[in-house]
Formats: sequence, structure tokens, C-alpha cells
Amino acid sequence: MLPKLHRILMFLLPFANDIANALTISHTLDGTPFNRLYRPCSQSLNQKIKAGVIDSIALTGICWNVAYMGSKHGTKMGLIYGLIILTLSFIIPNLFMEPLINSLPYSQNNKVKLFGSFIFISVLFLTEITVANRLKNMKWKLKIYS
Repeated sequence: MLPKLHRILMFLLPFANDIANALTISHTLDGTPFNRLYRPCSQSLNQKIKAGVIDSIALTGICWNVAYMGSKHGTKMGLIYGLIILTLSFIIPNLFMEPLINSLPYSQNNKVKLFGSFIFISVLFLTEITVANRLKNMKWKLKIYS
């Protein structure tokens, strides 16, 4: 069993880019050195490096989850869980978070954007935990492919 801090990090790291994007969307960091922290499609080399580092942290978290689940519960479980984490922590937020947050009532208010972003991320995070617990209880999970 992993120590509690490792388990928390393992679940949180895949959402690093989402958290950075939430801070960017809400303009919370405007006026600080982290202004527009996460801008993945920028032409600026500095912005590309920042986005690359943040994406690398998130992808490392996804890899860690896949490796852990695969080693603990089998290859099939690792692959399925990896696809679920990739969908919940990377694909869905990148496609839907900003448009959804910008469509909220009073979305011109930065605090509303920040609150909405973190609710969005929390729902995905809780979904990840729920799915992980359900997958751990499935009978086929220990089938290991070589």
C-alpha cells in the first residue's frame, strides 16, 4: 500500500494542467509573474515551455497511475484505468472546461470563473476516485498479459 501522501499525489498530478488552466481562465494570477500561466497554443517559447512543464507533470501523474494499477491489479486494469484517467484529467477538461466556465451566469466575474473551474475539476476528480474504487472490485482485474 502506498503512503497517504503518495496516493494523494497520484490522484492529483493528472489534474495539474486543469488546475493551471483554471487559474488562467479566472485571471486569478493577473499582475503576478504567473500571469496567463497555462497557454498551450501560444507562439511564445516561454509560454510553450511553461505549458510543456505543466503537461509533463500531468502526464507523469497519468503514467504513475497506469504503472501502479498495472503492477497491482494486472495489465488489463492498468490500461483501462489509464484510458479513464486520460479522458477525465486531460481530454474532457481541454475540450469543455473553458467554454463551460465562460457560459456560467456572471462569468465575467473572475471569482465565479475560479469557483466554477474548481467545481468542474472536483467533479472529474471525484469521478476518478469512484471509478478507481469500482474497478478495484472487479473480478477480471488480476488477469496479467505478458
